[in-house]
Amino acid sequence: MKTRSTAAERLSAFTLLEVVVAVAIVSLITVSIYGFVEGTLNAARATEDTSERRAEVIGFNRFVQSQFSSLPLKLPGSAQVVAGKTGRSGSAGRADAVSWIALPGSGILARRAEGVFVATLEMLPSVNDKTRYAIYLSRSVFEPDRPVSAPSSRVLLLDNTSHFEIAFYDARINNWVDEWRDAAALPDLVRFRVGSAAGDHEVIARLPYKTQR
Repeated sequence: MKTRSTAAERLSAFTLLEVVVAVAIVSLITVSIYGFVEGTLNAARATEDTSERRAEVIGFNRFVQSQFSSLPLKLPGSAQVVAGKTGRSGSAGRADAVSWIALPGSGILARRAEGVFVATLEMLPSVNDKTRYAIYLSRSVFEPDRPVSAPSSRVLLLDNTSHFEIAFYDARINNWVDEWRDAAALPDLVRFRVGSAAGDHEVIARLPYKTQR
């Protein structure tokens, strides 16, 4: 009886080779599952990041279009409603800036404020990472016949940008110009070309028609 029991135990036991093979198979399955899950999570993160960047770009486009299409038609005093400069700030890439006279509203962070403001859109070193650049909107109180004061507030509009090009269309010469210095007239269009993490894109904002001014 003892001999038969020992033989049965030998027949029912796993050999070392079988254990090694089983462990190897389980390891392969585990690695495969881990790789699949990791790949799925990375794809989900990439999709989420892309969606967020596209949403930021769409928000930026809507913002500039709404701001320039609703500029005040009556100037406070002899103020220049729109002014633009080339290469005012930023990195080695081109970085322009544009300023405009704006009434209080959510777009310039002054919904309940009184008076008139100067809003400025420009590319600056990121507050969170000085090695990167971002497009910010800043505002300061407008005071006729006085230099523009330091910005009282600043908000991030588009992060991780590489260049910011602004051009102004002048129908009088039927051409785009890099700077706008004419205090007596507004450009017909303002064009923004932005390089960001979501890719390069362009948006054109239409200003009020001359018949409305």
